[in-house]
Amino acid sequence: MSEDSPFIMPSRGAARTETAESLFSLLARRDPNVQQLWSHQADALRAFHEVRENPDVAIELPTGSGKTLVALLVAEWTRRSTVARVLYLCADNALVAQVAKKAADYGIRTVSFTGPGRDYPAADLASFNSGEAVGISNYWTLFNSSPRLQPTHVIVDDAHSAGPAIASNSTVEVSRDEHPDAFKALFGAFQGWLPGDMKRAIAGGTWSSQVEWIPVPVVDEKWQVLCEVLDNQLPEHSPPWYSWSQVRDHQSALHLLASSQSFVLRPFIPPTHTVRPFREARQRIYLSATLGREGDLERAVGRRSITRVASSLNGSIGRRFVIFGDAGLDSEDEADLLQYLMSELDRSVVLSPSRHVADELEGRIRGAAPDLSIMRNDDIRESYSAFENSTRTALVLANRYDGIDLPGSICRLLILNGRPTSGDLMERYLWDQLGAHDALWERVITRIWFCQGSDHESPASVTLSPDLRERHALSALSLVEHWPPEAPDIPWLSDLRLS
Repeated sequence: MSEDSPFIMPSRGAARTETAESLFSLLARRDPNVQQLWSHQADALRAFHEVRENPDVAIELPTGSGKTLVALLVAEWTRRSTVARVLYLCADNALVAQVAKKAADYGIRTVSFTGPGRDYPAADLASFNSGEAVGISNYWTLFNSSPRLQPTHVIVDDAHSAGPAIASNSTVEVSRDEHPDAFKALFGAFQGWLPGDMKRAIAGGTWSSQVEWIPVPVVDEKWQVLCEVLDNQLPEHSPPWYSWSQVRDHQSALHLLASSQSFVLRPFIPPTHTVRPFREARQRIYLSATLGREGDLERAVGRRSITRVASSLNGSIGRRFVIFGDAGLDSEDEADLLQYLMSELDRSVVLSPSRHVADELEGRIRGAAPDLSIMRNDDIRESYSAFENSTRTALVLANRYDGIDLPGSICRLLILNGRPTSGDLMERYLWDQLGAHDALWERVITRIWFCQGSDHESPASVTLSPDLRERHALSALSLVEHWPPEAPDIPWLSDLRLS
C-alpha cells in the first residue's frame, strides 16, 4: 500500500474511551506537574463533546490555561475513537517541536513533519496515514500548492495567527525590496490614489505606517495595466508568481492594498474551499486564547459557520503588571526605563509591527544597554532553546504577535513596541482606516498575556505605543475586566525610580 494511501488501517493497541476527558486518566504521563485536569480544561472538553460532530469548532482558552493539553487530548481521543488522521498545525517549526515534547510528556504519540514534503520519513508518514500517531506540523504544510498530507481532522493552534498562511495561496505580495521593478510599475499606475506621506516614503526609500485600500473601480479601470505588470515582472515560480496564477481569473473577488513596502492583491475572505485537504477534512478545530466576535474568525479562515466553545474562565490565569511606558516620559526617561527593566531580568521579549520599527528599537536598546545580547526572528525559527538558555538577552521580534509560548520563568518582561497588529496589510487597514478596534482589541490583550511567569511571579508588560495610550479609556475598561484591581507585589519593580 502506498504511503500516501487515503485508506485508514485499524489502529492497534490504543484503548478507546467515551470522551476526551476520560482519556486523560489512561495516558502514561511523564510530566509530574500534570496530575489532573483543571476545572476549566474539563469544562472545555465536556463542551467539545457536545459538539463533536460539528465540522467546524473553535475552542477558546486563555494563554497559560493549558490550551495545548486540551487540544492534544481532543486530537488523541479523535485518533483513537475514529481511527483518524489528525493533523495538529502550529505557527512555526519551533512550536512544532514544543508541542511534540509536551505530547510526549503527556503520553501521546506524535510524528512531526517539517521541511519539504519529499523529505518526510516514510515510517512517520505510515504512522500518520494509518492513524497510529497524531501528526504535528506548521501551517504551510497544509496551505501550499501541493500538500503532501491528507488529514481527516485538522487542529489549527492560535487560529488567528494562521491567517497569512491560510491566505498565502491567494495573496499576491509585490515587495519593494524583493520585486523593485514590479513595485515601481504598480506605484506608477496607482500613485494618484496614495496619500502624500506614503508617496514621499516610497520616493525616499523610507518607511511609513500608512495602508491604503485602492478603490475597486480604480482597480477595474487599470486591471489590464496590473495584469501586464504581474504577468511580465514577477520572477517565474516565485511565491507571488504562483499566487497570481491562482487568482488571475477572479478579478471580481480581488482587492488591492498598498503600503510604502508592498502592494498586496488578495480576496477579502481567503478561498479555503480551494484547498482540498482543508475542505475535505471531516472536522476542523480552531484554538485561540480569544475567539473575538462572531465573524472575525470565520473571515480569517474562510469558513461560513464555526461553532464556538467559550472559556469558562472569567479572565485569565495569573496577573500582569502593565506599564504605559511612553505616557509622560521623554525619550531619555524611556531609555532609562528600558535599561533598568532589561538589566534586572535575564530575558525579555520586544514585539514590533514591522522590521523597520524593530530595527529602530534594537538601535535604542543597544545604545541604552550595550552589554545586552539581541536575538531576532531567524534565531527562534526552529527552536526557542537558544533564547530559553540565554542570559541578559532581548528577543526583538518583527510582526510576530501570536503563536509564542514562553511558560514558567522563561520570560517575565514583554515590551509592546507600537500598535500590536500584524504585518498583514488587510488587518492594518481594518485597524487604521476602518476603526475596527473592538474586533482586534481582544487579541491585543492576548499578546500582553503570553509571558506567563509562575505561581509566585507577576510578569510585566510595557507598552510603547501612542495608539494604545490614546485609547486609554478602552484600555482601562479592558484591564479592569481582565485583571484584579489589587496591585501585584513585584519586588524587582519596587525600587524603580525615574527622574
